[in-house]
Amino acid sequence: MDPASGIVTPLIHNPSFDGLIDWSPDGQSILYQTALDDSTSNYYRNGELYITDLTGKKRTRVAANFDEEFSSMNWVENGIYATAYQKTRRMLWRIDPALPDEVQAFITSPDRINDFSITEDGKHLAYIGSSPDQLDEIYVKAAGQPEIQITHNTNQISGWKVADGDVIQWASKDGAQIEGVLMKPADYNPAKKYPLLVVIHGGPTGISLPAPLTSYVYPITQWLAKGALVLMPNYRGSAGYGEGFRSLNVRNLGVGDAWDVLSGVDYLIERGMVDPDSMGCMGWSQGGYISAFLTTNTDRFKAISVGAGISDWMTYYVNTDIHPFTRQYLKSTPGVIRNLRFDLTHHNHQPGQDPYVDPAWRI
Repeated sequence: MDPASGIVTPLIHNPSFDGLIDWSPDGQSILYQTALDDSTSNYYRNGELYITDLTGKKRTRVAANFDEEFSSMNWVENGIYATAYQKTRRMLWRIDPALPDEVQAFITSPDRINDFSITEDGKHLAYIGSSPDQLDEIYVKAAGQPEIQITHNTNQISGWKVADGDVIQWASKDGAQIEGVLMKPADYNPAKKYPLLVVIHGGPTGISLPAPLTSYVYPITQWLAKGALVLMPNYRGSAGYGEGFRSLNVRNLGVGDAWDVLSGVDYLIERGMVDPDSMGCMGWSQGGYISAFLTTNTDRFKAISVGAGISDWMTYYVNTDIHPFTRQYLKSTPGVIRNLRFDLTHHNHQPGQDPYVDPAWRI
């Protein structure tokens, strides 16, 4: 928009989503994310990053070969900084606009950089980091200097019975390699078989991570203290594993996901870690949908809890505010309404009969 004239000119206008990320430090370029003309795959595809001048005519693709989504992108004088997962680790990355195809890992420790703030000249950085045995801690770093840890929050739990979390891997029914987080009690005994609780994250583009204190809707830390193992599978479609992996449950939603959960359970049983007669399963949102799917496809769990999950695709589709999610993952709609005729004035129904029940409705 030109402030003097008030004239608004479209800069980027692809048929699908285009989103402003940041201005260049000199105000002459814009970093934006787009889905170009592919409006059917926003949820599971990597968004494409571009730099454009203020005419919208000179565009440069950025980080084209980086196979994950960036978060918290910030353009300062010495580069573009952003966080992104690589499996269950989350690093801080740097992109040089002069070399847009190169993405360099800038901060790699602790395991996960959860947020950051950087000065306009790019010479001073503050960030929040955590790891499987560490809570969020704040660090600062000046250019050419080692980082300095500012907080020591983890000291507060030094006497607690915290989780012992490992990232494990197994092969699913179709051979896909699946990772998950196995949380074990602090006094875990490898000679013992434990009850198992499976906790399934939402999304599907969420991710489960090892941490000393874990609480995703459910009181996982307390269950560990009561002597259970907890498996949190990063089933197909999860974030952190690249676009190809996120695409594995397209036209396979629930089905392939269930393979990944059950094969993970089998992996633990085969290693003598789990009592197969003492297992439960639960999840929220997409995890709730997978849990609901499992209620009708297996009797291996003694109890299943469905949290905010889809149990009927039709009612979900017509009531939700994210219709593209359904079409993009199912590559279809739950049904087509045809011959829809409803006229109360001429509706021939018997007294006491629900007027909305009409055989002329075909779904």
